[in-house]
Amino acid sequence: MKNNFFIWGIILLWQVNSHTALGQEKYHIAFSVKNLPDSVCYLVRYTGDKTYLVDTALVKEHAFAFEGDADLERGMYMLAGQAKNKYIDFIVNDASRFRIETDTVDWIGNIRVRGSEENQLFFDYISYLQNKRKLVDSLNRLHSADSMNDPMKTTVEAQIKSIDSEVYRYQKELVDLHRGTFFAAFLLASLEPDELNALKQNPLSAEKEKLFRDYKDHYWDHFNLTDERLLHSPLFHPRMERYMDDLVFPAPDSIAQEIDSILSRTSTNKAVYEYLIWYFTLKYERSKIMGHDAVFVHMANRYFKTGKADFMNETVRQNIIKRSNILEPLLIGKAAPLMILLDTSDIPVSLYQIGKAYTIIYFWDSDCSFCRKETPRLKQFYDEKKDSLDLEVYAVCIDTSLVEWKKYIIEHELEWVNVNGYLSLTPDFHDLYDVHSSPVMYLLDREKNIIAKHILTEQIIELLGRKQ
Repeated sequence: MKNNFFIWGIILLWQVNSHTALGQEKYHIAFSVKNLPDSVCYLVRYTGDKTYLVDTALVKEHAFAFEGDADLERGMYMLAGQAKNKYIDFIVNDASRFRIETDTVDWIGNIRVRGSEENQLFFDYISYLQNKRKLVDSLNRLHSADSMNDPMKTTVEAQIKSIDSEVYRYQKELVDLHRGTFFAAFLLASLEPDELNALKQNPLSAEKEKLFRDYKDHYWDHFNLTDERLLHSPLFHPRMERYMDDLVFPAPDSIAQEIDSILSRTSTNKAVYEYLIWYFTLKYERSKIMGHDAVFVHMANRYFKTGKADFMNETVRQNIIKRSNILEPLLIGKAAPLMILLDTSDIPVSLYQIGKAYTIIYFWDSDCSFCRKETPRLKQFYDEKKDSLDLEVYAVCIDTSLVEWKKYIIEHELEWVNVNGYLSLTPDFHDLYDVHSSPVMYLLDREKNIIAKHILTEQIIELLGRKQ
């Protein structure tokens, strides 16, 4: 059995930032931690999926303080040890001068706060969750015991469900009692919409598709995307990742539409808006899912080329635009760029003169260890299926040694179209096809439209196997 209520958990991502936002108020956050082994501790701020070093304090007799003339950005902060290990999270909201006392035996259970009622509420809540977690864990162990019969298991399941309901009611009560605080906003943002329970309780329902849509439509009900404080918390990034990866239909057009909708909703908060533009751009530029580069191109065209991302460093902005300009002609469904390269007899061969149903462009190097493994696989597939699939390979060697290239072709009986990338009547293949390593393959249809790219023989066999 698994409980449904929110259980605290954070993955520490360590990164150092060179500055904090300037402000008017001073901060003074003091700690006294019995049995603390560190000689140095760090004040760390969350922002999206990153954490940033804000301040450093020397520990003397288990006591230390972070203080400065900068106004700390509101949100969730982390106390980290000298090994960059997280000890606790705490809130900086209205109060930026407070004291936290505890010990390493039980950080949360023994914690006391002076000068910040909001942090005391937060730690009391975490302590409550930990106690309920222990109770549920013991019930789960009891549920899995060999001695348990079905009626007994049903009783235990009912007890776990009752605890879930109790926790949920308590969370809602805390939110209602403390509205206006960051604690309440954070707690509310951690709650799943009610529609999730309906989806979990009816996983095989004929209405599952409707239940899923309802859950997606209400996913952000409790989460205020324009609350900059939530950006500075461990909730923001995983919640956004789950939405984009699990709830949004993975087609590039659908993803782009969702991104535009989210950015439109967050445009009233400059910090959140700018963070999300950068987050979406990097996420889809780095995506390993074929076709998602179209989302990166969308970001460049809609935001970076139109001045909507003018907050970005100009060099970075231009690099994104340049990268997008390379990728846009290579998107799935686009006509493959023309290549006219010389074959082993110095005769020009155009990619577009191949009239087969399918063309594989194979960028390879006769001296590449990966290519030496991939070329025999492609040759076997080609020899077996070239006629039944009406298939041709346009093999572009990126090796500058013409002697070695021709020698390899003869020795391995490569009977497909062999051309050399450096003997070209068309622009440099590196940028033309975004080739910066080998092997690289593109699969084209009869009209030379790109079906797939940056794949290998195994994936081509799977793709074309569906065509038979």
